[in-house]
Order: sequence, then C-alpha cells, then structure tokens
Amino acid sequence: MGWKTLPAQNLPYSLDNLDKKKVEIPFEYENHFIIIKLRFNNFLNTRFIFDTGAEHTIITKKDILKFLPYQYVREIKIVGADLSQTLKAHLIAGMNFTTGNLGATYQPVLVLEEDYFRFEEYTGLQIHGILGANIFRNFVVQIDYKRKVITLTKPNLFTPPGKNFKKVPIKIHKNKPYLAVDLKMNRDSQPIPAKLLLDTGASLALMLHNNSHPSIKLPEMVVKGNIGKGLGGYLEGYLGRTQEIAFSGFEMQEVLTNFQELSGNIDSNLIYSRNGILGNKILERFEVILDYQHEIAYMRPNNNYKAPFEFDKSGLVIVAGGANLNQFTIQSVVANSPAAEAGLKDGDTITNINGWPVWLYSLENISSRLSKKEGNKVRLTIRRDDQKHKYKFVLRRLI
Repeated sequence: MGWKTLPAQNLPYSLDNLDKKKVEIPFEYENHFIIIKLRFNNFLNTRFIFDTGAEHTIITKKDILKFLPYQYVREIKIVGADLSQTLKAHLIAGMNFTTGNLGATYQPVLVLEEDYFRFEEYTGLQIHGILGANIFRNFVVQIDYKRKVITLTKPNLFTPPGKNFKKVPIKIHKNKPYLAVDLKMNRDSQPIPAKLLLDTGASLALMLHNNSHPSIKLPEMVVKGNIGKGLGGYLEGYLGRTQEIAFSGFEMQEVLTNFQELSGNIDSNLIYSRNGILGNKILERFEVILDYQHEIAYMRPNNNYKAPFEFDKSGLVIVAGGANLNQFTIQSVVANSPAAEAGLKDGDTITNINGWPVWLYSLENISSRLSKKEGNKVRLTIRRDDQKHKYKFVLRRLI
C-alpha cells in the first residue's frame, strides 16, 4: 500500500511511559494477521492490524470518530491496492491512544473515507484500522509469534541478541523495512537477487511482481483469482510456488507465492523498486527483531521453520460476516477445484461442516480444515436462495 509522506516536522509526536527500558504489547494472531488492541482517549476499545509495511497509522472504520473529538486537517490522496488507483483519506493531526503499557499522544492518523479493507471478513474479528510505522519506528521492535508479544525497546538501551539469532541486513525507506533475498523460481534456474518489503500487514508468505524482473515468471502450476485485498479492492493475480527463497543463511523451499503484475505507469518511488513482499506466513517461522536505527534485523527460527507451506485444497475462498462474524459465505470458487466440481457456487452460505453447525468454528478453523491432508473428505451444508443443499468433495492439492 502507499500514500503521500506526511510532513512529520509539522506534526507533534510524543510517546509516554518512556521511563521504562521496554514495553510489551500482547497481540492476537488470526488468519496470519497480527492484531493489537488500542484504547482511544482512555475509553474506546478498538483492534488494529500491526503493519510494518504501512508508513502511517490509518483508521479504516471512520464510524469510531463519532465517539472521539477530532478535526480534519486536510484531504490526502492515497494509492490503492493496484498501486495506480488513488483514493480519498483525511488527516487528523492529533489522536491519543494506549496499547499495552504504551501511551501515544497527539499522533497523526489518516482516516479512510470508506473501509476499503474490510479486514473482519478475513480475520473473523472486528478491525478498526492499521497501526503503522510512525508509531514504532523510534524503537527496536521484537515480534515473538509464539508468545504473541511485541516488545518495544529504546534504541540506546537495546542489547543485540545472542548467537542463536542471525544478523540480517535491511534497508529502511519511508519507515518501511526492505530485505535482500535470492529467489529460485524452479529447480534448474539460477538465483535471482530481489528486494522485498518486510510486511507484517500481509497475511501471505511471498508476493512477487512478475514483471519486475525478466526472470520472475509464473510457474507451470498456478491458480488464478483474487490473491489478496488492499486499498481499493481485490488484487487480481495468480497463486503458485517459488522453488526457493534464501537470505542470510536461511533457506525455504516450495514457498507459496502470490504473483501480481504491476501496471507499467507506476511511480517506482511508491514501491522503492521492490520485487515483492515477504509476509507473515514466512515471518511467523521466526522470532524477529527490527532495529530501524541501525538498519538491522535479527531472526531466530522457531519450531515451525521447516514446516511445509500448506494451501487450501478445496478451491473455496470463504469470508466471515454477520453481526457476530460467525456467518461464513463462499466468496469465490476456484475453477476445476474439488469444490467447483461438487457444484458449490459464489455466494453460498455455509451452515454445516462435517455434521457440525458452522457457528462452532472460527474462520481460521475452517481455513485449517480445508488445507488438511490430501484425500480428506469434506461435507458441507449450504443455503442458496433460501434452500438448503448438501455437498461433499475430497481435498486435493491444487498447486
């Protein structure tokens, strides 16, 4: 995502509780999104996506403003998901909130005119915005995916970790971290040097812009469709696998990869000439420390490091809805997939999974079940045009 850089020198910035060496912030982890709780003006509780790939903090649900004192400073045009469409947002110069033991006062925040993201559809939780790097760039940021804790440490009091962490060079551009990697698109190809945005706001493993380098090409086995969602709508592209990604001694094989082709008229400054994005499905395999000031990351693999990259084996894209986000609708069906062959359609509402009512499941539970072992049988009851229908299919690998 992208937007105009705000003139920080004109926007007072301060953080409270700096008498402590570090602050710990617990988070929820749903469908590969890091979600933290923010409390505005000491009374309004909200949930925000923790996003190292966002330069600024954004309120996506502007309805929360009716509970808060605010004043728009000016209108700002921001860049949409396809990096070419512009969308309207408003700047608020000063907002106060807390998260964990951290207090932030008079913070600049962007407010979207519409909620283009609708994160709740993909997390099953009500999400009100994105916490961007303007809040945490002045700290050393440690993300422990296993403990579900973010630790912010004052740079002058930070001690580099021991030898069980590897030192990984990064570049910081407009508050965002970039990582140099080598990619092998298939078994016989030569390594391709690539620059990736290290993005905790992305629930994918790897996204590559397949027209950003002549050797970044689509693999033979791909699934076409929506590969994600961002400002302004869905990202169209393909999902396949990259044979290998390697950086600083780490190597991962058969990596699930979203392929997006960028428009030729995109301002290269918006994407810092990057080749793609490295997201949470890779980052969650590590404990990650980001030292913004010295442009260094420290990474330690956890026990998920060597786990295979699993992908949905049904062909269903399912979103959460309803007042309590416990209604699940089929958003799209991949052509020639088990679900498509069984007769399931876009817009079907799921009421029962393998004999159990759907409200017993979370969105993440459902996604996990549909990514299980090839050959597993799935039985769904759905509602279509006020009538119930039953379907069954067998999971199989699509890519």
